[in-house]
Amino acid sequence: MYEQFKNMINSIKMFKARNIIIATGGPATLYKYSVYPESQKGSLGLAITAGCKLQNLTESQFGLASTKFRWNVSGSYQQVIPRYISIDKNGKETEFLMKYFPGFQELSKAIFLKGYQWPFNSDRIENLGSSLIDLAVYYETEVRGNKVFMDFTKNPLNYEENLLDPTAKLYLTNSNALSSTPIERLKKLNIQAIELYQNKGIDITKEPLEIAVCNQHMNGGITGDIWWETSIKHLFAIGEANGSHGIHRPGGAALNSGQVWGLRAAQKIGHVYAKLEPLNKIEFLRIIESELISIINNIKSALFKKPIMNLEQMTPAQFWEQIQDRMSKFGGIIRPLKGLFDEGKEIIKQIYNLKTILILKNNKEIVDYLRIRDALLTQQYILESIINYHESNGKSRGSSLILRETLKESLNERFIIPPGDLKQFKFITNDINLEDKIQTISSPAEIITCEWENVRDIPNEFGWFENVWKDFSNGRIFN
Repeated sequence: MYEQFKNMINSIKMFKARNIIIATGGPATLYKYSVYPESQKGSLGLAITAGCKLQNLTESQFGLASTKFRWNVSGSYQQVIPRYISIDKNGKETEFLMKYFPGFQELSKAIFLKGYQWPFNSDRIENLGSSLIDLAVYYETEVRGNKVFMDFTKNPLNYEENLLDPTAKLYLTNSNALSSTPIERLKKLNIQAIELYQNKGIDITKEPLEIAVCNQHMNGGITGDIWWETSIKHLFAIGEANGSHGIHRPGGAALNSGQVWGLRAAQKIGHVYAKLEPLNKIEFLRIIESELISIINNIKSALFKKPIMNLEQMTPAQFWEQIQDRMSKFGGIIRPLKGLFDEGKEIIKQIYNLKTILILKNNKEIVDYLRIRDALLTQQYILESIINYHESNGKSRGSSLILRETLKESLNERFIIPPGDLKQFKFITNDINLEDKIQTISSPAEIITCEWENVRDIPNEFGWFENVWKDFSNGRIFN
């Protein structure tokens, strides 16, 4: 074990850089069900450790996706009206959606619209909206512990072509895609949708497709200026790591803006920071020495510790399961206030005792120590942001439902109560409008603080091209 630890120390690489760009995406490892590529882990904890300000961490995007192969089940997959089935631990199969809809026509409308309205949205629960499907799937998987599948080989219960919602029927008719089963309709509508899964070893012409409510995008993240420079000079955050996306689905705009951010960050570095003198080697070593010693000592303690009485210890796999279960319960589409403070205290305890709690069997698991620490810091900031959102009387919005047990009549708060078994997720709406505010979170003097800032006004000045070009050419635009 000592030789392994020695090899680990010798393998540490340090990079001296004047400018750093964080482009590591969203916190994918926090979520049990995720559409993120498996290679993406996220590293917002790096920014938190560095002392960056973050913002809008309450805002994410969730929706239905397949789990074995990570892919959104939107568009054609829903428009052909597949059936949804739940299978319990004893293998019992149930078509559960009909419990929440008065008839097949209403159900077919919700399923069809799920193709266009893929993200879960708190505004689409009432009046038998499409997001009622997501909530029902969440209930089956997270509360009942079942597995949920979309089955394209058979029609939903009570299916009749003449009972299809008029919008769905017109679409399928105009697409020459009306047929006897969902898979036959999908073959006519979009054969590539079938081939996509076949190329991944999943044949939806013969087997059901396992799905869940998955996280896809963190809309919040690190705070940056118009050059995507963070609150720490020379440190930039671009792409999903930057918290500029807002409440609702970023869609293609997120991809386009990511490309623009990279260009603007490079322009700022190239025009403003390129001529600065590099850090002195001795000064660089002095700055990193204490941090490096701390990391090495913590890892050493985690590798060589002995069992401790009355303290729960976990393997990396057990730790990840706990982190992801916590996120599903408090940081997914459901955001209950009850129990949230206790979870916040537990996270703090785990962060400060990680080297004692986490069991590492070999130095290959050292990366798990670092990733779990990053995940815990990120989760702490996200849940602290959610607590502050509750304390600010925030209402359900975007991809999350806000659950509090009592109403404040002075704010005209009211419960929205979903049908059937989903009534336990009765969520709050009110007249408070926080859409013109940005919630920020930082830890000056190691005390986590949330504040609400006004959004910047949309500029209304008209920039005369010749003057703007001069400001760009002489560098004044970067001031």
